[in-house]
Amino acid sequence: MRSRSAITTLAVLGFALDRALKQYALGSPALGRGVFVFDSAFGLRLSLNEFFAWSLPVPNAAVLWIMVPAIAVLGAALYTKRAHPSAAGPLGLVAIGALSNAIDRLFYGGVVDYLAVPFGGAFNIADALVVLGAALLAVPGKRYAH
Repeated sequence: MRSRSAITTLAVLGFALDRALKQYALGSPALGRGVFVFDSAFGLRLSLNEFFAWSLPVPNAAVLWIMVPAIAVLGAALYTKRAHPSAAGPLGLVAIGALSNAIDRLFYGGVVDYLAVPFGGAFNIADALVVLGAALLAVPGKRYAH
């Protein structure tokens, strides 16, 4: 039970921090150019991803048609406690990260990324929550079926 409350806390704090950093990135002219550390290898840079993950060429509207129902199904499963108890935390991380990125798509026409990594990539905390949730679901030895 302790790990479930830790995951819930991580999801809530991650969502709040992601939303705050996105607002900061959108309002900071310096982040348009980027603020880097480690010899320009890592830092903060505003990037609007109008496509799918890793900038795959899937239009924003198509992504929303997929994301909104998927988030609704995840949310309903968690709310009605239809998800296996051990899967609820990881699914919550996926849902909250997807929700934050869906909000971006609705209001900004794409996902606001702000963490710049080497070779030109960028991501945000919501992306990390989705990946962490998916990774936790893949942990060997965990059973997520009823």
